[in-house]
Amino acid sequence: MKNNIVKRLLALGMTTAMVLSMAACGDSGEQPSDSVSSGSSSESTPDSGSDSGSDAQESSSGAGEKSWPDDVTLSYYIRGGTAEYEPYLYKDLVGINKIQEATGINIDFDVICGDNDAIQTQYLAMLTSNNYPDIIQWLNDEAYSGGVGQLYNDGIIIELNDLIDNYMPNLKAILEKYPNLAKDMANDDGQYLYFTKLNSLSNIDDLMSITYWGFLMRKDWLENVGMSVPTTMDEWYEVLKAFKTQDPNGNGLDDEIPFDAGAGALTMFYPAYNMLTGIYVDPDTGKIGYGEYTEKYKEFLTTMNKWYSEGLIDDIYDENYNLVGSDVTDEHIYGDIAGSWKGLANNWEQRLPGILEKNANADLVAVPWVQSTMNSKKYTPNTYYSTIDRTTVCISVDCKYPEAAATLIDYMYSEEGGLYLTWGVEGESYVTNDDGTRSWTEAADEVIDYYDGSFPRKFTYAMAHVSFPRLDQNDTSATREQQYVDACELWADAELDMIYPKAISVTQDQHNAAVGAESDIGGYIAEMQMKFITGEEPLTNFDNYLDTLKKMGIEDLIAVYQDAYDRYQAR
Repeated sequence: MKNNIVKRLLALGMTTAMVLSMAACGDSGEQPSDSVSSGSSSESTPDSGSDSGSDAQESSSGAGEKSWPDDVTLSYYIRGGTAEYEPYLYKDLVGINKIQEATGINIDFDVICGDNDAIQTQYLAMLTSNNYPDIIQWLNDEAYSGGVGQLYNDGIIIELNDLIDNYMPNLKAILEKYPNLAKDMANDDGQYLYFTKLNSLSNIDDLMSITYWGFLMRKDWLENVGMSVPTTMDEWYEVLKAFKTQDPNGNGLDDEIPFDAGAGALTMFYPAYNMLTGIYVDPDTGKIGYGEYTEKYKEFLTTMNKWYSEGLIDDIYDENYNLVGSDVTDEHIYGDIAGSWKGLANNWEQRLPGILEKNANADLVAVPWVQSTMNSKKYTPNTYYSTIDRTTVCISVDCKYPEAAATLIDYMYSEEGGLYLTWGVEGESYVTNDDGTRSWTEAADEVIDYYDGSFPRKFTYAMAHVSFPRLDQNDTSATREQQYVDACELWADAELDMIYPKAISVTQDQHNAAVGAESDIGGYIAEMQMKFITGEEPLTNFDNYLDTLKKMGIEDLIAVYQDAYDRYQAR
């Protein structure tokens, strides 16, 4: 078994490296920080479809017969963030300690911190050790070839169906109330193999919890050129042209970068052509497509080539023709020469103060997603919309008391458990307002020193950005500053039709069977995009580009995703 696992880890190659390089160090992916500084198969599945109404969440810590000692301690392996304090913080979290008290189950956290490469190495070493922690909370689908399904096939984690039926009344009720969540969590065979943070996507706060990045633009530049926020591709062109020619930063130099395209920001314009990057659901046909293998993509390239030739976009590629990262964009943002970019909703806090040091009149404005050139809709390029989180929580085959693990996690899915994980303790870290919303207390917002870091006291109660299993508890509008809330709400106003469901898993083996293990479709697409946009390759050769992708097996790859999508729809 160990040799099989090693082979799968080696098969990750550049795919995993690319994915992890995009993920933030913390468990929650890109989520911006508030920190001031540094088993056996079973056919038994929970029933879906009934509406349990307000009974969807019980406070019970379990329904099955207790089969573990009173002093049981479970090892909990978790992807952490900064090494300055997080290795110590989890054991001190007041909300987590309250959950341990309520369930009578102790947690021994093993928090893995460091840069992406370092923690990936530790994760893979753990999986090859044949000595697994009881509970594993990680970006398993991205960090392990074949994801959670392959972890199960390789004998590392157990199936959860019986545990959900017999020891998890809170989760079972949630899956009954929200059939879409049950559909997304189960695999094609009806197995539940992981727990995760669930998002019912039932209100604006649920949507806003995912939409924390989008187009940002210099509001003062717009005012200086006498223009409004653009909403169409034609309006974007006129605004960028004005930024290029009218010296909006007022320094008398021709140094403006109208749109800084670092960090892959050009893909945010894909939805204007009714496509997304990579695999997507074509809104015109309902079938699975590949954005860069369409005639729509040629229209996008034509526009970007025009913008590039006129100096309206910059910093797409480095000297080796690789896409540049956000660090280059930051230099231009702080240098008062970038007019628009891909940014986070916290840029008013994290970027604007630095810009103001250069230009005292600087201000920012969030820009809506671009209206489609083919209809009147706005589609989001944000493919992270999902009822299930990227982070998954699994019980390993070495867990001596899986019933205790299930009971612990089920309490996290209760309303009380979710509040402990998100807000901490009522009356201490937060209060409930008359309208039902919650607010942090003054004491919770007080900045404290903790080991080698400093941050608001509320993070000693709960770390809402960490993806512990729970349902919703998305309170963006009640917990963030107004600019952050307004930006998230603006970016949440979009159609989700083109997003390929995150609940669908296509294994590396299936991918390789379609296009070959040595195929580098992504690398070829990136190279040709650079050449088409910069003019190194004329767009008259676009058909040759499509022919090459066809020979590389892209249509077979699309067929794999279509088949997986059809199976998902049939769940």
